[in-house]
Amino acid sequence: MVVCKQFVSLNFSGYPSVDVSKPIEWSDRVCWVSRSADGSGGVVFVVLEVGATTGSTGSTGSSGSAGSSDGGDRRVAVIKASSSLAHELFGSRLADRLGVRTPHIRLIGWRSAEHKAMSQSIAKWLDAADEWFPDKRMISTAHRAWHGVIEFAGPNAYDWNHYACAAGDVGRSVLLSDSVLIGYGRMLALDVLCHNSDRIPLLWENDGNGQNILIRPTHNSAATATATVTATATAASDLKSEPGATATTTASKPAATYELIAIDNVSVSFDAKTHAAVIDSYCAEIDRFCTELMADGHNSKLWAERAGGFVRWSLSPPHTAPAYTSTGAIIPVAPQYLPQQVVITSDHLRLMFLGFESTVRAAASNLSLETLNELKVSVCDAVPIDCDRDRTWRQQIDQIHIPFVWRVVQQLTKLVTTAPAAATASTAPAAPATPSSDAKNC
Repeated sequence: MVVCKQFVSLNFSGYPSVDVSKPIEWSDRVCWVSRSADGSGGVVFVVLEVGATTGSTGSTGSSGSAGSSDGGDRRVAVIKASSSLAHELFGSRLADRLGVRTPHIRLIGWRSAEHKAMSQSIAKWLDAADEWFPDKRMISTAHRAWHGVIEFAGPNAYDWNHYACAAGDVGRSVLLSDSVLIGYGRMLALDVLCHNSDRIPLLWENDGNGQNILIRPTHNSAATATATVTATATAASDLKSEPGATATTTASKPAATYELIAIDNVSVSFDAKTHAAVIDSYCAEIDRFCTELMADGHNSKLWAERAGGFVRWSLSPPHTAPAYTSTGAIIPVAPQYLPQQVVITSDHLRLMFLGFESTVRAAASNLSLETLNELKVSVCDAVPIDCDRDRTWRQQIDQIHIPFVWRVVQQLTKLVTTAPAAATASTAPAAPATPSSDAKNC
C-alpha cells in the first residue's frame, strides 16, 4: 500500500480506468481515496497501483500521468453505494440497448472475496492517512452490503459545466462539435425513456444539471492546437475528476474529437395503481412533444427551446460569483459570452435531432415488453440473494415498474412512424442492437 502524504489532494483526472468488467485486485494496491463532493457521499474514487502490464480503458492524457514513482501504473475505480443503484443499473442497461454511451457498472456483494478485500484496503489506507486525512465518512461507504464498481471516464474527462465556463472559444467549440451534439441528442432520448429529470430540462421544469454529462477527448492532436485555456473541474460525481483538479484544454477549434458520456442514469418509474394521474400527465407531455417534432422536426420551436435552450443558456454567462468546491477551492469563472452572442444554429439543432431520432428508432427496434422484463431480471440477478441484507436490493427492484416504462416506449416511438422531412436519422451513426437474454422470473 502506498500512502501519498506528499499530496494535499491528488489530481487523478489524467489516469485511465481500471478494467471494471472483471474482479479487481485490491490488496495493498490503494494509493489514494477521495469522496465525491456532490450528493450524500456515496461515491468514492479509488486510485490503485497496478502492474505495468495491467489493462485499462483509455490512454494517458496531458493533464495527468499514469506512471507512478515506483514504476507501477495508476488506475482509477469509482465505487458507489446508493439507495437508487438498482434504478441506475437498469437505466445503464437500457442505454446499452440503445447505443447511448454510459459507464460500465458491475455489482459486488458483501459475501464476495472482492468486496471484503475492497473494504479492508480502503479502511487500511484511511487508517494510515489518519493524521492528515480528515474525511472518515468513506469508511461507512466502504462497508455497505453491496456496491457498484463503475468505470472511470478518464483520462481527461470533464463535465459539461467545465467546458461551458472555459474562456475564449474553447468551451463553445467542444460543446457545439458534431459528435457531442449527436451524443447530446441520444442522451435526451434516454432521459425521456428513463423519466430522468436530473440532467436536461427537456420535459421538466428545472435549470438542468451539467454535472451529469461528461465530455472526453477520443484522441489528442497537439499539432492542430491553436490556443490553450486552464479551467478548474467543477465537481466530482461517478466519473468526474477530483474537485480542484486543473486541466488544460486545447484549441479554439477542437484539437481532438469528443464523445459525450451520460452518467447517473437513474430510471424513475411509477406504479399505475397508485400514480395513474402522474403517468397520464407524463405520457401526454411526451405526446405533445412528439406531435410537434413530427410536424417540424428540428425546426420546431419546442425543440429549439427545450433541447437547444440548455446549450444556449449554459454557454451564456456572465456568472456573477465564483463557485467553490467542498474543499474550499475556488473555481475560476470566465463570463465570456452575453446571451445574444451565443447562437444555436439550425445545423446545431439538426445534429441534436439526428441523435435523438436515431435513439428513438433504436428503441422501436430493440425494446419490447419481453426485453424490458429481461432487463429487470438481469438487474435483479446482479446481486445474489444471499448478499441481499434485509431484502433491500429486491425492494429497489420492486420499484422498477415495467408497465410504465413500456408505455413510455410506445408513446415516444410514435415519433418515428412519420419521419419529418427536415431531418431523418439515416445520416446519424447507427445505434447498435444488443441481443436479448432468456426471460425468467426474478
